[in-house]
Amino acid sequence: MSPYNLLAEQWIRVRRASGLLDWIAPWQIAEIDDPAMRIESPRPDFDGALIQFLIGLVQTAAAPATKIAWRKLLDHAPQDLREKFDGVAEAFNLDGPGPRFMQDLTLKSSDVDGTKPVSALLIDAPAEFFVKPGLVCAISYPMAAIALYTLQANAPSGGVGHRTSLRGGGPLTTVILGDTLWRTVWLNVMTEDDFIGGPGNSDRDQAGAKFPWMALTRTSAKQGGRSTTPEDAHPLQHYWGMPRRIRLNFDDTATGRCDLSGVEATLVTNYITKNYGTNYEGAWIHPLTPYTLQKEGQPPNPKKGQPDGIPYRDWPQLVLAGKERLRARVVAVYESDRRFEQQASPQLWVFGYDVDNMKPRCWYSGTTPIFPLAEERHQRAYAGRMQQCIDASEDVRKTMIQQLKAALLRRPQDRNGDLSFLSRQFWADTESRFFGVARRIHDAIVDNSDDSQAREEWLAAIHRAALRIFTLNSQEAGEFADADVKRIAVAWNNLIQFTSPRSKKLRGIVDLAPVPDAKDQGGTDV
Repeated sequence: MSPYNLLAEQWIRVRRASGLLDWIAPWQIAEIDDPAMRIESPRPDFDGALIQFLIGLVQTAAAPATKIAWRKLLDHAPQDLREKFDGVAEAFNLDGPGPRFMQDLTLKSSDVDGTKPVSALLIDAPAEFFVKPGLVCAISYPMAAIALYTLQANAPSGGVGHRTSLRGGGPLTTVILGDTLWRTVWLNVMTEDDFIGGPGNSDRDQAGAKFPWMALTRTSAKQGGRSTTPEDAHPLQHYWGMPRRIRLNFDDTATGRCDLSGVEATLVTNYITKNYGTNYEGAWIHPLTPYTLQKEGQPPNPKKGQPDGIPYRDWPQLVLAGKERLRARVVAVYESDRRFEQQASPQLWVFGYDVDNMKPRCWYSGTTPIFPLAEERHQRAYAGRMQQCIDASEDVRKTMIQQLKAALLRRPQDRNGDLSFLSRQFWADTESRFFGVARRIHDAIVDNSDDSQAREEWLAAIHRAALRIFTLNSQEAGEFADADVKRIAVAWNNLIQFTSPRSKKLRGIVDLAPVPDAKDQGGTDV
């Protein structure tokens, strides 16, 4: 029997323009009649993995040679996509005696101690975010393939020698959204030259340098192992990194209903694994992930999911150029070359796990706007101005928390509990206004007009939000103890003073002139 090939089988569930839920093969994202609009898998993290799989596949097998070629295919998807995928089909067999997708080439049962249940492929297995405990015992081939890719692309620490993903544990991923699935994929595919210009060794053109499972694993054991740097692999391995040594057990399958998709199918129940797989080190820069620049000589640090989710505080890291940060490469290419090829209000899909070492704490997913600018000087000006707005909001947020603690606790310095809910309230209360201000400042830079009124309104908005949240939490103390009317009154007055739109400190942060004849409104050192 022929192997189950992921480029030939219809295994990705999508929502078509007509509203129909359908299963498609990867090449069908180019269909014109009733096109696929978006992925709809059984799990949110699978949706994120599948869009990366499709982007990586098209980048690998059908990247445009020039920018002109890219533009031609944005609205007219290539009808020969299936033929292009055939050129790499041998790397996408899920089962069979030879190389298997995302699985160690030579791992045998005799190499390991026992088997693992298939549920252990799920990153959230310890926390069970998306399924109830104990209910994933057997899954179909499609779900096994997605689970494998999701784990390899996001792998957190897994114990001694069980390596993290090429981007570390729980990387944040950013994808430019189109109005069809094809446009979403194509907006995140770069020309051959743009992609090859990133980290990696394009001279290593053999299959194993692109798809690690096509060759012997570069093991990383203390004795005889080695790390893997961009120089050791083709740039395409950014999409196909394989840090974990895993091999699914197809000798012990069952038939029945898949515990994830609910589809009647042949089911996988377990797998074998071994530690000390590929250890990715060095200056890898994944095309879909933003990075923070570190000290000279240190590789860039990929942005990770955090306990506070994806607040607008992180927005500059995701979409704006900066001296100490790198947007995802696809976002930079979009702003420089493709900003006019998208709908009027482009959006960035941001998602990823927040993990604490081996423990997944939460899955975050959301969208955020992009306001592209043509000229580099405008990009710099915009990034600087929006950072000022965020710096002002952070000063107000921290002051608000400080004054709430002062109001509701006899000894605020003794309060070490989790007050992150106050930050979440503040960000949620001000997010829509922030992006309204971001739009107005963007338009002012384009028109070479004054944006000071937008900055004035931003100071007023964050001031009002701080007062509302203070009132809500001081009148309903909840877990706070020892509320005292006098302390609340003093803290309230301090909050008004320190967060006032007339504050010289806040006005200085957003580059506004002091209010004439106003007393110095002070500031805060928090």
